[in-house]
Amino acid sequence: MDAATGLPDDDVENVQLLIEVGESLEAFETLCTQIYEREISLPSEEVRDLEFLGGVLGANRRFTDYLWEDASEA
Repeated sequence: MDAATGLPDDDVENVQLLIEVGESLEAFETLCTQIYEREISLPSEEVRDLEFLGGVLGANRRFTDYLWEDASEA
C-alpha cells in the first residue's frame, strides 16, 4: 500500500481492517479496485508483485490486469 500514493486514508484503513479480520482476499480485491478507480500509477514492478500476491490468494486475474493501464516503468 506504500506505493499507492494518492490512496485516501479511509481506503487504507478499510484494507487494513479487512486484513486484521482475516479477509485477505477481500482486502486485496478492494486495494486493487481503489488503485484502479483513483487512477493511481504504480511502477511495473509493483503491479507484478500484486499479480504474484493475487495468485497466492486465489484472486481473479482481472484485479491486476487493469492496473497495467496506468503502470509506469519507473
